[in-house]
Amino acid sequence: MKKKIGNFTRIVSGGGRCLTKPSSLKEVIPVRRGPWENPDPGIGEIDTVAHCGNTLLGEFAYTVQYTDISLTWSLFQAQMGKDKRVTLKSIQAMEARFPISITGLDPDSGSEFIN
Repeated sequence: MKKKIGNFTRIVSGGGRCLTKPSSLKEVIPVRRGPWENPDPGIGEIDTVAHCGNTLLGEFAYTVQYTDISLTWSLFQAQMGKDKRVTLKSIQAMEARFPISITGLDPDSGSEFIN
């Protein structure tokens, strides 16, 4: 479906895509359960967001997002691809900009974090 917005045409084709695939590794990796209960600053959620449009073909940009649970401070880092080495460099770049040490990450089960 096409939707006209001013001078632009937006192609509407459903919602976002989840790129996290199920993995048997989730059964052997400890998973935190339950709500956060007043964690110290430096512990946060981390995830990647794909900027791929309507297709997963080819190479495209991702944003790594870290949100500190205690401070609700968010950091973002753009990267090409989802390789674990590139993701580690993004995390290190975000940590260098953060005024406190990142002491804990709570990622999803994406391969860029597990591998």
